Amino acid sequence: MTLEPTFVADALVNVFGAGGAMVVAREMARSDPKGQVSRRIAFALWFVAVFFVTRTWSWYTQGLLADALSDALASATPLVSLLVAEGLLRRHSPRWLKLALLAGPVAVFGAKLLPFLPVQLPVALLLATVLGGYAAIAGLLWRREAASLTSAENTSIRRLLLALLFLAPLIVTDFRSMWPDVPVRLGALGALMLLYIGLGVGSFHASLRGRILNIVMFAAIAALFAGGYVATGHADGGTDQLLRAAAVGVAGLLFAGIFSESQGARLERGRASVPLIDATSPEDFLARLSAHALLGGAHMLPATVVDQVDAPAFRSLLSSQRTLRRGAAPWGRAATDDGVERALSLMTAYDATHLVLVTQNPLRIIALSLPATAADARAEYEIDVVRLVGERVYDKVAQP
Repeated sequence: MTLEPTFVADALVNVFGAGGAMVVAREMARSDPKGQVSRRIAFALWFVAVFFVTRTWSWYTQGLLADALSDALASATPLVSLLVAEGLLRRHSPRWLKLALLAGPVAVFGAKLLPFLPVQLPVALLLATVLGGYAAIAGLLWRREAASLTSAENTSIRRLLLALLFLAPLIVTDFRSMWPDVPVRLGALGALMLLYIGLGVGSFHASLRGRILNIVMFAAIAALFAGGYVATGHADGGTDQLLRAAAVGVAGLLFAGIFSESQGARLERGRASVPLIDATSPEDFLARLSAHALLGGAHMLPATVVDQVDAPAFRSLLSSQRTLRRGAAPWGRAATDDGVERALSLMTAYDATHLVLVTQNPLRIIALSLPATAADARAEYEIDVVRLVGERVYDKVAQP
């Protein structure tokens, strides 16, 4: 059985869209299972995922009932989006808007099944409900009472507004009965952009400029793949085929980006963390440090070793920078500085990437070697925790 290229492209873009929605919905439910806004977002995303799958099935079967159900679900997406907008704004929307968006799916479903109605009527109702609904939601978000929301909430809403600007023109391409020359439906691609910019796991922690640049890069990569695919002779070489391949490529890369960020967030949450902060004595501190998954190879340098390098220049260096990172040597001093040479000799002897000053009197130093693959901000934060907890534990012992 040979499938039409148009159907294959439409189906793949929608499958990627459904996958992205399900990934973000699961992360929302996992990170904040009891949050009102999180539950609304998760529900809306599961709804959208079901809609994308149902729509793909209706295109494949070309059955009247499946098509009517697909259109009804499409016309209901503004209603579930309105529930999310209300949660973000912490305000109820006008009653007339809710009723209008509730009546839309009913009208579309009925108009689709009734044979004596014009064929274009359900299409026009669907277009009016979807575009009108999203325009009304955008208006609510734009006219929000910014002063009543936190800075983070306002930032999230601004990102969603920008994502809606991407989404609106792409939704129009879904109406192939009105625009039959459109080579591929891009509504699901717009939804993926909205997820990547405004709702994905890593969206808030990344800059908006960085997110947009990533999408541009995804588009460039997809265009290269599409050009290479056409150049192999497996396609007719036409513009439509090139656009289909590029659209599928961008959708796939966006889904991969959303999925990889979700997996990274899950691994970060599941990362073993020894509760160093609960250490009550030097012995307890050292035992917990040795059991640490990342820093377990750390050494509290013996007093005999520390005495060999103890000098005013070395103490001065450690006083100015209580954590010495080998990659930052010579730490703002001359390479021939006596303190720098002593610190580097210790690092060489213990193959250490960091020297951590615990106490000045007596001089206690921890040497640790951080793998290059683990050198990130989280690891540096954990090293700082080791230093602070060590200071507290040993200072507590020193007190009479």
